[in-house]
Amino acid sequence: MRDHTVCAVIITYNPSLEVLANIAALRSEVNSIVVVDNGSLEQSLDILRSGRSELDFELIENGRNLGIAAALNLGVSEVKAKACSWAALFDQDSMVEPGFIAAMLKTHEDSSDPAGVAIVCPVYLDRDTGIPLPLPRSRPDRAAWGR
Repeated sequence: MRDHTVCAVIITYNPSLEVLANIAALRSEVNSIVVVDNGSLEQSLDILRSGRSELDFELIENGRNLGIAAALNLGVSEVKAKACSWAALFDQDSMVEPGFIAAMLKTHEDSSDPAGVAIVCPVYLDRDTGIPLPLPRSRPDRAAWGR
């Protein structure tokens, strides 16, 4: 059996109360959750602080907006410190359906070459319309960006 410890990393910036519902939906799907806040105002931080113990997540407060890459790097550093085998990356608006993480892990396991898979992504559905949005695909005929 492979190690399937999963830590969710959620990046926030001035989230609304809805973020707690999104975190709650993830809570039973993963082993741990790290929320990295990217410099939110006090009102938004209070939402996160108030939900932290009930929803059992770690909150990292950057104090200023360091950008998405820096926030993700901080979150992934925490995943490594927790010795989780998977990092599931989200923004504050991401909502998962029950069984989401299990489905992502199964997709990985069912791959013809799981060791060669670097990332597993879901189909993105527009929250308002329910319409799937296309994901950009890599193009083997393009050797470098900008071509």
